[in-house]
Amino acid sequence: MDTPFCSSSVHTPSISLHDAPPDNCQSEPDLSNASYRNRLIHRHRRHYEAARNLYAALDDHGHSGIYWRFMDCRRSAHFCVDPSDGRVFVAANSCHLRYCPLCSQARKLAIEANTAAWLSQAAYPKLLTLTLKHTTEPLKDQLTRLYQSFTKLRRQLLFSTNVTGGIWFFQVKRSPSGSTWHPHLHCFVAGNWLPQKALSAAWHKVTGDSYILDIKMIRSVKTAAAYVARYATTACNITELSVEHAMTVAESLYRRRLCGTFGECRKRRLTARPDRQPRDCIRLVSFSELKAMAATSQLAGLVWYSWLHNQPIDTSLDFTTLKFQDPQPLLSPRADKPKQLYFY
Repeated sequence: MDTPFCSSSVHTPSISLHDAPPDNCQSEPDLSNASYRNRLIHRHRRHYEAARNLYAALDDHGHSGIYWRFMDCRRSAHFCVDPSDGRVFVAANSCHLRYCPLCSQARKLAIEANTAAWLSQAAYPKLLTLTLKHTTEPLKDQLTRLYQSFTKLRRQLLFSTNVTGGIWFFQVKRSPSGSTWHPHLHCFVAGNWLPQKALSAAWHKVTGDSYILDIKMIRSVKTAAAYVARYATTACNITELSVEHAMTVAESLYRRRLCGTFGECRKRRLTARPDRQPRDCIRLVSFSELKAMAATSQLAGLVWYSWLHNQPIDTSLDFTTLKFQDPQPLLSPRADKPKQLYFY
């Protein structure tokens, strides 16, 4: 009988006990013994190393405990099955730190999806980029000035009468010479066309010395949303910065938002997640336990294979032997964590 497990079919039929994967069906041999956390780290190795160095430095400079919070991220992981569609996924604890690549990826995807959803129905969406004149002022002071200038711009008659709403994202880069910072805002705006010359004059009026900006129509909603969402969680690529400069960015952005909405978008939640809730799903044993059981338990092997190959599992199966026994809620990642550390 033909086996469906190593085929290249585009269909993803539910997996049942009668369709156990063959013993010789290998997947990701280099990560076969890796924990869930290490599997995620493997995908973001450069970013993870840069973030670890950053949080170690912050921990040494008065932010006690932040390094170990980062190192604890995704260590407690459990398998779950969604009874509505048979999807197998892993739920794990999160550090919720801004520069953690394991946390920021999920947040980025949510922001990207919600931004694209708004852009697809916005009236004549445009991408507006606002910059400040290069200066040697501390980055923290430049950020304050940039945010305040953007608020003032939105109150200008040219802007307020032609723009119905929008979404903004902050980004910062180090100049090629390495001597100055280059903070700027990417803004998606909806409404009438804004003449660049008039808009530049309005920007110069509120900043006092800056007039360089760019505005253009959005041709591809998906591409535009993906472009700005890269910085929606971290504002910069810390792998391109020294630890010292990364600390400057982290401390300058402390308690500051990296993206936001205004006008008709004000009530839109950019970080809203899908309707799927882990607490509505069947919680199974831990990642390490199920991985160990997969070699001897046919049911555990099916769950493992379903997750590994992103295929739904037969929800009529009896998961009693694999259910997690602790009656505590599924996830409470922030219950014992100082919330203010999230801003780092």
